Amino acid sequence: RFGCQLCRSYALKLSNELHPILKQNNISFIGIGLERFGLEEFQKENYFSGDLYIDEGKKAYQTLGLPYLGWFKGITDLFLRSTKAWNDETKKMDVQGNLKGDGFQLGATYVVGPKDAKVWLAHPQKDYGDHPSVDEIIKALRDNI
Repeated sequence: RFGCQLCRSYALKLSNELHPILKQNNISFIGIGLERFGLEEFQKENYFSGDLYIDEGKKAYQTLGLPYLGWFKGITDLFLRSTKAWNDETKKMDVQGNLKGDGFQLGATYVVGPKDAKVWLAHPQKDYGDHPSVDEIIKALRDNI
């Protein structure tokens, strides 16, 4: 979600730490959001340096089986250690967010090969603070290039 503070900080981290490496190696860097809420501010504040797409019908999210938390799990996941840790990181980065839009749809990080579209890394989120590290993503690239 483009307004999500945790999503913004992870996008910014990947943009700062991973995108330069991808760019040097002519590797695409894309993000797919589920709605337009917060998109304009997300772009204006330069949280993501790759290409952005919108999946308003959530077809990709559904096809990939990405979890939708719902109200109860969505609220309780705010108190998980991983979410709190990522929230602390977000505060250090001074990233702001808003509550507009669907905050219960989790996302994923994928690294996909260029020729056969083989998935080199699949990391669907288990909760709001669950993201692969930049090192994990780089390892997936190194192991397959």
